Amino acid sequence: MGWALFSLYLHTFSVLHDFHYSRTDVVYAEESRTWQVTMRVFTDDFEAALERRVPSGGPMRLGDARERPDAAAVAAVWASETFVLQAGGKRIPVHWVGMDVAHDLTYIFLETKPGAAAKAKELRIRNAAFFEQFTDQINEVNVRFGTATTKRALDRSQPEDVFPLR
Repeated sequence: MGWALFSLYLHTFSVLHDFHYSRTDVVYAEESRTWQVTMRVFTDDFEAALERRVPSGGPMRLGDARERPDAAAVAAVWASETFVLQAGGKRIPVHWVGMDVAHDLTYIFLETKPGAAAKAKELRIRNAAFFEQFTDQINEVNVRFGTATTKRALDRSQPEDVFPLR
């Protein structure tokens, strides 16, 4: 009986979370000379954000057999407008790779072209995910370049920051 109550608690916690948080990892992959981005977001928040963009199509149902046919296209536009990478004052395009829905978490994958920002000394990153939905949203951003990792917590008052590349 104890495990059943614990499982019910975990399910309720994941569905009705009281905090609004995402984590984004930006990693320089030396072998491909690309910046690879992984955003981890709560699926229910992500679905709500996508449905706000295109409400006429009904529920997104991400990861479900009944997922909307336009879900990936709407998600790609959302990601390109929400996550911005800059180096040397110029925007570095990030391209949609895909997403993976793991029940209450969705992993969004983006990548730059090879050689983008290869000689940059710093990156300016804007991650405005869910700021229009939640006043308490925190977007943790971790940038890994070589063996160094820099971490920042972005919020509505500071949706972007500079990450030095050592």
